[in-house]
Amino acid sequence: MKLQRIEKIKEYIKLHRNCTSKQLCDIFNVSMATMRRDINELAKRGVVKKVYGGVSFIDNKDSNYPNNVKFSEKLDRIGKQAASLVEDGDIILISSGTTTYHMIPHLRNKKNLTVITNNVLIITEALKYNNFRLIVIGGDLQRNTNSIISLDAVNLLEKVNAHKLFMGTNALSLTAGLTNSSFIEAQVKQTMINTSNKTIVLLDHNKFDAVSLYTFLHIKDLDILITDKEPDKKYIENFKENNIQLIVANEKSTN
Repeated sequence: MKLQRIEKIKEYIKLHRNCTSKQLCDIFNVSMATMRRDINELAKRGVVKKVYGGVSFIDNKDSNYPNNVKFSEKLDRIGKQAASLVEDGDIILISSGTTTYHMIPHLRNKKNLTVITNNVLIITEALKYNNFRLIVIGGDLQRNTNSIISLDAVNLLEKVNAHKLFMGTNALSLTAGLTNSSFIEAQVKQTMINTSNKTIVLLDHNKFDAVSLYTFLHIKDLDILITDKEPDKKYIENFKENNIQLIVANEKSTN
C-alpha cells in the first residue's frame, strides 16, 4: 500500500513538475507527517528535490510527460472545486485547456464516470486512472492548445448526451461573452454546450475583461462559473441577474 502510494506520488510530481506538500496531502488524502516521509523516500531515490514548502521533480531525458505544463496552485484549486461537482455515474464533457486539465487528479475516487474530451493533456493524465471510461474526440492535433479538433468532431458531439460540461476559455467579457481565437475550436465548444445539461466554466481571474475573435457562449447561457478570485462587482451583479452560480475557489474554500 505504501509503495503504491509513493509510486503514485512520484508520477504526480513528475507530471506537475512542482508541487506543494499541502497540495500532495490533499490529493493523496494523507497527513503532513506521512507525506514528509514519502517525500524523503523519493528524495533518497534522487527522483525529487525538496524545496521550501514542497518538492520539484528532477528532470531526466527519459521523461514521457509534457514539459509545457507546470503545477499551478490556483488552477488546481479551480480544478478541485470543479471535480466536487461531479457525481458518481456522470457523463461529462471536458474541453481543451490547462485549467480543465487540473480536474483529473481530483476525479480519482469517482465511480462509473464517463469522460469525453478533446484535451490531449487530459488523455495523458487519464492513463493513470482506471475508475472512469475515457472517450476521445478525434481530429487534428492543435499543438498550441493541446487539443484535438475537426468538423467531424462536431458531428460526433451532436450525438452525445452529457450531464455536465466543464469548459475553459481564452477570454470573458460582459459584451462579447466567452470567446476563442480559433473558429473550429469555438464551433466544437458550442456543440459541447448544446449537448450538455449544464455548462460549467473554469476561469483564471486574469481572463476577465478580455476578448478573443469568436464568441461561443453568451454569459446569460452559463450555469456555473468557477474562478480563483472574486471578479469585479459588474460581473457579480450580472451573474445574479442571470441566475449564474459563482464559485470562488480561494485557499479558504478548498481547505
